[in-house]
Amino acid sequence: MEYTNKNMKRLKERLEDLSNTNKVDLSNLKDIISPNIVKVDDCFILDLEDELTDNPTINWNRILKMYGDKTGYEASCNELRINDYLDYSDLSGEEILLYALQIVDGWEHHLKEKFPEHKFVVILSIDEGFATLRFYKYREEESSWLKADIEEYGNEAILVKEINSGN
Repeated sequence: MEYTNKNMKRLKERLEDLSNTNKVDLSNLKDIISPNIVKVDDCFILDLEDELTDNPTINWNRILKMYGDKTGYEASCNELRINDYLDYSDLSGEEILLYALQIVDGWEHHLKEKFPEHKFVVILSIDEGFATLRFYKYREEESSWLKADIEEYGNEAILVKEINSGN
């Protein structure tokens, strides 16, 4: 299931109107399209640098005090600024969205393939030309990382994609 706020809908509509951005070079993005994700206890952590060991030690008392719950911890750990991986500084919002959507699709495929028994939430936000992508495991007992009304995010364009939730 996927839903967006009005700003993202407008951005996606403008993207559809562009004919010259149908193809993007994803060769520099292969490591973030299908990233290393490590399961640590009941958390899933983005490990782009392959730094997590097989048995990492996490002080959950400290983590829960800092982030409130595992969802908050994952959403913070699993943040990726897409612009940091793009070679172009003069991309339009629509072009950045085109790259970002390719990465979202890669994360969806990767999470479905590697962790089919778990539900995830992937969030893409674009604000002032910068795209941020993050994910967390869906937990019924914990609140969503986002506000219930994603229209409250002002100028940000927000896309939320639920993975392995019967879609």
